[in-house]
Amino acid sequence: MMKRLRYSEFLARRGEYDDAVARTPDVAAFCSASAWILAARACLRPGEAEESGGAPRLREAGPDADSGVFVATEPETGSWLVFRRSDEGYWQPFEGSWLFACPLAGPDPAATVAFLEKTGRALAMTGPAAFLVGGVPAGGSLHRALSDAGRRARRHVEFPATDCMTIDLSDGVGGWLARRSRKFRRSLAAAENRRAAAGIEFAPAPPDQTPDDLFARLMAVQGRTEKWKAGTDIFHHADCRDFYRELLGDLRESGALRLLFARRGGEDIAHIFGGVFPGTYRGLQMSYAAEWSGVGVGNALQLENLRRSAAEGVTLYDLGMPSDYKERWADRRRELLGVFLAFG
Repeated sequence: MMKRLRYSEFLARRGEYDDAVARTPDVAAFCSASAWILAARACLRPGEAEESGGAPRLREAGPDADSGVFVATEPETGSWLVFRRSDEGYWQPFEGSWLFACPLAGPDPAATVAFLEKTGRALAMTGPAAFLVGGVPAGGSLHRALSDAGRRARRHVEFPATDCMTIDLSDGVGGWLARRSRKFRRSLAAAENRRAAAGIEFAPAPPDQTPDDLFARLMAVQGRTEKWKAGTDIFHHADCRDFYRELLGDLRESGALRLLFARRGGEDIAHIFGGVFPGTYRGLQMSYAAEWSGVGVGNALQLENLRRSAAEGVTLYDLGMPSDYKERWADRRRELLGVFLAFG
């Protein structure tokens, strides 16, 4: 039996939702979990002007918090549906910017899609009901179940979403290195040697620093990068700055934040910012001051982060969206789709 939740109830039960995400096969788990999607809902709302400070924080559920949200769970199957209304009137994931997030969670994709279909048909009794499902692993069990439901839907459209590049750490950093080319391994060793010779050390975020202080340190490094000087840095966009600041704070509170700095002489010169979800590390941003590019500090920092992640039991290291440099690091490109279904 479906139980629809108010937004405040979803916040109170987000741990249960995250447990369901952890049991959902093949999806990008970190980006489907509550920390990512709640920060996205608070800061990346469609049509919002890029004015920093204007987005409501995720725990400040105002009187209209339920008006654009559809959250429901089916206890019998452990399935969850987590959507918000788009400007066009259909239901979309909380995070609709990159569509990494899958708004369907549950251990049995067929049962979860059946729950979606039943819900869609019930809503369609009072008017058209349409859902955009992002973060669907291409060719997986969820994709197959959605395609089957699509044959019964009024409309069914599939399209590419944003893929992810991943590293397999199930056999540790040694196993990952063994799969890299000799040239790449030599390049990493050289970067490590140059880093050590330059007196650059690694330091995790100290436990006594507030999220605001940590984000200020991160932004101080960003301001010295080539991307920032060229005007192409994602942090030039106020809504993205708000999103990552919100996410950093939430991860810090839960203990899932992983923020590592490269420092020389007491000065931050690089950072790698990410978070963990059971068995998974998700990279969020990595940057270094432009004047240190010749040292290879970015490569050395990424390698150190891989070692630390493997040491704490991470088996899947998610590098995020594809880029040229990630091709050399990744073991796999995870293809994700968007699926649009309309009922009624």
